[in-house]
Formats: sequence, C-alpha cells, structure tokens
Amino acid sequence: MQIQDIWIVIAVLACCRILYLMELLPIRGGHRIGFIGSLCGERTRCNAVFTRCNGYMRRVVRLQGGKTYRFDMGGKISHGQLNTILWDPKCRTRLLELQSGEQKEIKIEETARYRLELRFESASGNFTLSWNEE
Repeated sequence: MQIQDIWIVIAVLACCRILYLMELLPIRGGHRIGFIGSLCGERTRCNAVFTRCNGYMRRVVRLQGGKTYRFDMGGKISHGQLNTILWDPKCRTRLLELQSGEQKEIKIEETARYRLELRFESASGNFTLSWNEE
C-alpha cells in the first residue's frame, strides 16, 4: 500500500463518520436472512420487515434539550427478540430501553446527538419506531 492509498482510506473513513453524525448513515452489524426497511429515511421514524436477524443497527438522532420525547415501538415480532436502546451522548449510559409494543417518555436535559441502537436476537417480524416531542 502506498501513502496515497492510505490517505484515500482515511478520507473515506472521515466522510463515513461525518455522514453518521449528520444522521444520514446508519451502522449495521451481524447477519440476517432478509431485511427490508428504513433506518435513515425520516428523522423521527424507523421501520423494517426482517427475517431471522441477529446483530444490531445504530443511528444517530439529534434531540433538543429541555424537552420530553415519547418513543413508541409498534409492530409484531413473531420469533426472537428486538430491543431498542437510547444511549447518552458518550454512549456510556442507557437512557431508555423499549421492546415491541411499548411506549415510554424521557426528558432530555441537553441538546446533543444520541445513539439509537436496535438489537436483534434471532428475530423475525416487523417494527415501527417513532419519537415525537411532547
């Protein structure tokens, strides 16, 4: 590998990081038999239909401080389990955990980018996750 190639790789990784922080590029890990959905089409909604998924999907969401948000997880999981976790800006503390069919509210103290993580464990079915400020 030449020096030029290393700089190209660094530039591509930097661009991916910028797109992730701008909420335009979700990160996926694990394996799946089938997955159809949208994790970055809308700023306040995620939805998907999937079959036998294991792993995780992450995206960044920007939430305004001083507001209360209602997270609503709908859909039907026929096999396995799907958990939704909202992490603090430094990804150290779980602020919210949801499973299919649950609604929860959370008061956000500071305006920041938070990480939304969907964890699949041999899951099949569909879901719709939406969040709105109250």
